[in-house]
Amino acid sequence: MFWLLRDQPGETLRLEALINEYSQRMIRSDDILVALESTFPLIWEYYQKTQSQALLLTSNLEQQERLTKTIHRMWEQLTQSSRKNSLLDRATLEIEDLRKQLAAADRQQRERDDQIRRLQDSLRQQAIIVSRAVQEKTRNAQILQEVFESSSWRLTAPLRFVVTKLRSALGRNTA
Repeated sequence: MFWLLRDQPGETLRLEALINEYSQRMIRSDDILVALESTFPLIWEYYQKTQSQALLLTSNLEQQERLTKTIHRMWEQLTQSSRKNSLLDRATLEIEDLRKQLAAADRQQRERDDQIRRLQDSLRQQAIIVSRAVQEKTRNAQILQEVFESSSWRLTAPLRFVVTKLRSALGRNTA
């Protein structure tokens, strides 16, 4: 078709304008692809950081894997169809949706971290209470041991024995 236009007088300028516009559009679509390629390392870095905390987020691990597969699938689609604007628009929307999902997963992770911190604080408080109770019990045992080892306790032992025997002989409780 271009060869038909080329042979007609006055159409050479129009043909050159069409060729220039086509070239400009190709350059812009390449720029869009380069811009999208530069976002991939950022997305990949965030993915690796979330993997390091997988022990706390086992329930989110499957979601992260699905997101990663979706990112890779979208990346393949973008590189294969970089010159089709409709696919670029759709991919941009999917990336935005993935960013929202990643933000939600990050919020859930922060909430779980806060919950773990609160549980750790509670455990520390319980440990302090138990430690104080053990100290109190030890102190009371020492005091009781000192009473039993005291001279007055030993001197009154025969008297306590006689009183206990009299009470049992008279039928009274030895409480």
